[in-house]
Formats: sequence, C-alpha cells, structure tokens
Amino acid sequence: MSYTQQKLKSMKEDEINIKLLEITIQEEHYFLQEHQNRIKFYTSLITGIVAATFGGLINAKIDLHYYALLVGPVLILAISSFAIDGTHRMFQRYLEAITQRAKIEQILGLTSKTKQVDNGYWQEESIISERHLLSRKKFDSSELFIKHFSKLGYHRNTIHLFRIFQLVGILSTIGLIIFTNVN
Repeated sequence: MSYTQQKLKSMKEDEINIKLLEITIQEEHYFLQEHQNRIKFYTSLITGIVAATFGGLINAKIDLHYYALLVGPVLILAISSFAIDGTHRMFQRYLEAITQRAKIEQILGLTSKTKQVDNGYWQEESIISERHLLSRKKFDSSELFIKHFSKLGYHRNTIHLFRIFQLVGILSTIGLIIFTNVN
C-alpha cells in the first residue's frame, strides 16, 4: 500500500472517529440532562406529596383522616427508593458515555502531548485537560472507573437528597402515628 493510500485510509478512520466522538459527546450531554430531568420529576412528585400530606394534616378532623394521611409518607418512602434507582441508571449511562469518549480521544491522539506551533501556549500538554487524564489513569478498566464514580460527586448528592426524603417519610409516619394516638 502506497503512502498516499495509507494516508487516505488514516483520514477516513479519523473522520469516522471524529463522528463517533461527536455522537458520544451528544450522548454524554443527553444522559446528564436525563439524569437531571429525573431528579426534577421525582423531587417535584415527592414535594407535592409532602405538601398534600401537611395540608391534609391541617384540615384533618377525625382519626380516620389521620390514618389516611399515612399514605403520604409511605409514598414518599417508596418514590424516594425508586428515585435512587432511576437516577442511578441515568448517571451510570452518563459515565459509560464518558469512558467511550475517553477511548475515542486516545485513538485520535487528543491525550498525547502536543507540539502544535513554535512559541505556542502549553506545548507540553495534551488537548484534554490533565485533570481528566489523571482521573482516568487511576483505574485499570472503564468498568472500575464507572463503578467508582457512580457513587461519588454529583450523583452522591442526588442519593443524599433522596435519602433525606426517605427520612422525611419515616419521621412523618412516626409523627402521624404518635399524633393519632395522642388524639
């Protein structure tokens, strides 16, 4: 194969990989947005149930009303559990897109040190941020990367949020039971 043919083949492969990189970045944004949409959906639903439960508590007049209000905290507890699982899957898929992107960036040479132009800025650095490269190098596989980061950072805060909602559900249930037995 001649030099020109090798160069053309290489260009075609680069074009394919650049297109794959674009698609992967779009997927990454999509799954992060879907993760955020699920957080919004579940928090809105739970907040509505909390408001309805407390509104019902204010208007309750007989014991049967108080017992009926126990449905609210039980729903909060159940929906919070579903929310943790539902948001986890989207965040996991987001991390999978990051690992796909990282592999394509390596193939394209975006993680290698560059010497683009004389007197250019940061010539001894790769195009990809050093912080991103270091976070990837700690792991032997993309599976370990995903497993590690699926429990940290942004999603960890999401899990904490829904655990707080679960706590609200438990405390509300206990409070309603005590309040019903006192009256």
